Amino acid sequence: MVRIPGPEQVGRASLDRLRTPPVRADAKDFGADIGSALEGFGASVVEMGELLLERRQKAEDAAFINKGLSDGDERLGGLNRPEPEGPPAEDSVPGENPRPGDHKDGVPPPPVDAKDFLKRSSVVIDEIIASLQKQGMRPTQEAINQLRQQLQLKSGVVAARAAYEDHQARGTRYVDGLNVSLGKLNAQARNSLEDLPRLLEEGTSAVQRSSAFLDEAALASKMAMMGAGIVTAGYIGLIERDPERAAKSLENGEFGEFLPERTTKQLLDFAKKGAEQQKIVSRNAAEIGWQDWITRLLKGEEDPPVPDDPPSATLDDRTRNARAAQEEAARKHAFTLKAWRFVPSDDVRRELASLKPKRGSKGFANESFVFKKLEEVTNDMLAERAKDPAEFAMGNPRVREAFETAGDDPSRRSQAVALNLSLQEALGIAEADRRVLTNAEVNGFIAQYGVAEMD
Repeated sequence: MVRIPGPEQVGRASLDRLRTPPVRADAKDFGADIGSALEGFGASVVEMGELLLERRQKAEDAAFINKGLSDGDERLGGLNRPEPEGPPAEDSVPGENPRPGDHKDGVPPPPVDAKDFLKRSSVVIDEIIASLQKQGMRPTQEAINQLRQQLQLKSGVVAARAAYEDHQARGTRYVDGLNVSLGKLNAQARNSLEDLPRLLEEGTSAVQRSSAFLDEAALASKMAMMGAGIVTAGYIGLIERDPERAAKSLENGEFGEFLPERTTKQLLDFAKKGAEQQKIVSRNAAEIGWQDWITRLLKGEEDPPVPDDPPSATLDDRTRNARAAQEEAARKHAFTLKAWRFVPSDDVRRELASLKPKRGSKGFANESFVFKKLEEVTNDMLAERAKDPAEFAMGNPRVREAFETAGDDPSRRSQAVALNLSLQEALGIAEADRRVLTNAEVNGFIAQYGVAEMD
């Protein structure tokens, strides 16, 4: 008896078998009506098989395309070189040789070439398709073509993105290196204003080389910042060294085309304040030097050299006349302190008080200036007496000669000591404060026996 295959058997049957079903009956065996019915049923079974096979193939093609796209994401993305690591080296120069420190191996790779990328991606696409077919997938040619088209479109997008990101990264590294170079030019500009033309030329050349990475507006902005930065640094350095010269240069508009008006004004104000402060400092230094000269004159130095005034501390007529009067008064008392050297302290104080100028007298201000200096050196001399009276008395020629001639003779040395004590008494040193030995002799004696030194 002939068995008619059901739908389940048809689903498992191959297409060739369905196209040529093993049915060997015709109308003669079953009758014309039954034969026609069976023939129509056989055709339906064939159509059903073909539909199932078509659906199976579509599922196979979809799986093939999905797997190919997934592999493509991984493989094509890997074709893009990794970003370099680390900041640019501090000694790198934009636009020149590869800079150590930009990349792991110290040498930057060549720029991303989109055409080369697409060429390499075409090889990868063929490898992906071949690999999927080796895995047992049997896609139709249409599915293969569709996957290839989608992967080619994806590789084009990846190539464009890779080229753009590479350009951006190179631009960032270049600008970073440019900023380092401009910072070095700014540092050099602080040393000398005369170097600015050369430094501006170098800065302009460096900025112009960045045109491949900056648009027109950014390039113009960078150029303006470069010029203003170098010139500003130059003036700051000059203000620190010679603010008066810096102020004159700014007022004359030297390098003015590189500076915004606001910056010029700020630098000019800074320079003027610095010049004024320098004058004050110079005047103070000159005044200190003058006072020191008056003091040395009053101490009895013979013609101490007159201090030179700094150029910025130019004296006006009033100051010049005052100094002439002060010098005259100081020379009048040039040997007063020497004369008081071995005069009793009370007499020295009386004599000093008698020299104090009277308020309202002619030349009172200048005389008072000199008197204050004389008072200072006199008080210093009296303090020297009180601190080490034996040593002070040794400065007297008679006492010094007595000790020098005494030698190791105890009797004569005793006479020298008595002469020293007698002079201390004459100077007004109280009996309890008179000393046989100088402080240096006492300290040496005490140090020899391990006792703390006296002040």
